[in-house]
Amino acid sequence: MGSPRLKRLAAVVLGFFCVTLAGYTAYVGAVGSELLVDPAPRKLCSTPDVRFGWSYEAINYDIADDAALIAANPDLDDCAEQGTGAGGEVVTEDGVPIAGWYIPSAEGHGPTGPTVILVHGWNGNKSDVLRYAAPLHDRFNIVALDLRHGGRSGERAVTFGVQERLDIEAVVDWLARTKAPRAIGLMGSSMGGAAAAAAAVGDPWIVALLLDSTHASAVQVIGRRLSVEAGHPPYPGAWGIVAGAWLRTELDIRGVDPVETVPRLGDRPVLLIHGSHDPIDVPAESAERIVEAARAAGVDIRLQYCDGGGHGNLMDHCPEGWGAWAVDFFERAFDQPGQPITP
Repeated sequence: MGSPRLKRLAAVVLGFFCVTLAGYTAYVGAVGSELLVDPAPRKLCSTPDVRFGWSYEAINYDIADDAALIAANPDLDDCAEQGTGAGGEVVTEDGVPIAGWYIPSAEGHGPTGPTVILVHGWNGNKSDVLRYAAPLHDRFNIVALDLRHGGRSGERAVTFGVQERLDIEAVVDWLARTKAPRAIGLMGSSMGGAAAAAAAVGDPWIVALLLDSTHASAVQVIGRRLSVEAGHPPYPGAWGIVAGAWLRTELDIRGVDPVETVPRLGDRPVLLIHGSHDPIDVPAESAERIVEAARAAGVDIRLQYCDGGGHGNLMDHCPEGWGAWAVDFFERAFDQPGQPITP
């Protein structure tokens, strides 16, 4: 008599658990995926001349609007808006207008000189990556762009690098068409690193790639954010968010996981700069996985730790080191494209 009752009770408990788990996963997936694909925009709107006193060229919008933007926002770290949207000169293959800045090098190498494109992370914009430009400005021309859904660029869903690679490709095409630099390098921060690696895979113009605080896989970093920032278990919520993002965008955000794309870069050098105490992209789960996969594929890759650094704060935590590592990496890559870089 007792055994059938226990079996029925176990079935009820199991059913309740499964329903609860499914409901939790669906809830986290719905809320998390909405935040992922449609984040609140960063409010920074400082320009290269205001931040550093540098001359620059507006890419795909009227530079005169920057004066109006600055006049309307007394606090450039908390801007109410980002100014007029991008025009029609730089448009992705899926129809998104992209804006940015072209900043000539301080050493005056001219438009054909080596150029580094800076790619911001999730919910960032071109003002956000200006900090990375400081150590690079003397030796290289610089481009800082607004990815889709950021700054002055067009409003499209954030796809964790899948479609953002098209934004980078559009800017590379603009550079090739209007400046003809002898070499182009990419620096991508966090999600921007995933987009940069995906763009570099199929583009011979890009001769070197620097990844800062970049994840190995989308599921891994989403799970960590759930755990660190929201106090949730990483799974099954991370899977729910990936599924929710697919339902919202019809795209699999795992499609440009750096652990898969970086090993496809062939003989182009890669530098990873990573915080030793990154709580989001834990080194063993992110940078070290990328390095292991890339080296197995024969890619020339180096990992440089910022001791004590966290996630996305390495220019603040290791400013001199970051600048020295980045400048040395790009100088050697641009001087000897395709040649190995000694760790």
